[in-house]
Amino acid sequence: MFSSKSRLVACVIVLTLVLVMVAGCSTPTPAPTAVPPTAIPTAVPTKAPAAPTAAPAAPTTAPVAPTAAPVAPTAVPTAVPTAAPTKPAGPTAADFFKGKVINLIVPFSAGGGFDQYPRLAQPALEAAMPGTAVVVQNVTGAGGIVGSNQIYRATADGLTIGIGNIGGLAFAAATGAEGVQYDLGKYTWFGRVYAEPRAVVVNSKGTIKTVADLKKLGRTVLAGATGVGSDDYYVTLLLMKGLGIPVKMVTGYTSQPEVNLGILRGEIDIAVSSLGGVRSSVDGGDLTVMLFVADTAVKDFEKVPLAKDQGLSGESLTLVDSAYRVLELERSFIGPPGIPADRVEFIRAAFQKVFNDPATLDILTKAKRPVVWMDGKTCETKIVNVVATSKLLSDVLKAAMDAQK
Repeated sequence: MFSSKSRLVACVIVLTLVLVMVAGCSTPTPAPTAVPPTAIPTAVPTKAPAAPTAAPAAPTTAPVAPTAAPVAPTAVPTAVPTAAPTKPAGPTAADFFKGKVINLIVPFSAGGGFDQYPRLAQPALEAAMPGTAVVVQNVTGAGGIVGSNQIYRATADGLTIGIGNIGGLAFAAATGAEGVQYDLGKYTWFGRVYAEPRAVVVNSKGTIKTVADLKKLGRTVLAGATGVGSDDYYVTLLLMKGLGIPVKMVTGYTSQPEVNLGILRGEIDIAVSSLGGVRSSVDGGDLTVMLFVADTAVKDFEKVPLAKDQGLSGESLTLVDSAYRVLELERSFIGPPGIPADRVEFIRAAFQKVFNDPATLDILTKAKRPVVWMDGKTCETKIVNVVATSKLLSDVLKAAMDAQK
């Protein structure tokens, strides 16, 4: 235990130390030296800074709004590809035909109307298909059936096409002609170059002037034709059946001019022919066109009546109308079934260009080969109507031919 004296001494010492410390705290401290801006304070403030006495003043004007909406980027950022990689384009139809030869089959002898159209247009066709040669080839036999079969059976690549007598092909198929290997509705159609209306002609000096006169004869009408199986032979049978007039076909004439003379000699009463086949006799005054198998009035013969306007209806009207529908596709350019669509359009475009070209039309006109062009798509549509009546045509023609025996 400490003595009283010792405790007193200790208290004095403690008190002295306290006074020294108090005196040290009250001595002014020198002003601190400037702290560099980057220096960190050596001590944390003992209390939080006073809150501002007022809110910061609001801007004197509102921020100006953008004058227009932000413009969208005009291009995809460069980090994104601007387009997906594309496969190399395949060969076009023009590429396919370039450097190749197109064989254009004519199923009749050289020099005739079916031959002259493609032969005279050949240079223009080659110009319309740069780098492609067009060779006209005559393949005759069986009234056009042999060449038409060859067109139909050709490889469907567009390198074998031809011109067809569509009326003859339709009638041959309808009557079951020997050797027919085609389906008329399945050909590829490039366009029709020309078709003539059929004229029913009589002796200008005779008593027959109208259909009514034919019916008044009180006997079977005698009609002339070059031979059994010709287009005019079949058209005559269909027309007379539709008009309800009995007919006997007189054949064996070697040409249409010979048929015309048969009328003038009184051997026959009438003949059905293309207008071109009788035009010179009509213009010369020997024959008169009594009736046309056509869809509309014929130029230069607007007053001549049409067969379809003879008060017909039902099957009779169908027969007369079908005869014309077959004939209006008469000189058509065709190909085998199944040619790729782009090649079909390429060939169609070439024909369309050629047979609407003034220079080509002038050449054909000078050769007395008129052009009334019908595009391939329209031909394709019209052949559907022909095929739709093929069964009726077949039945009527076979019965009419049997009656001729």
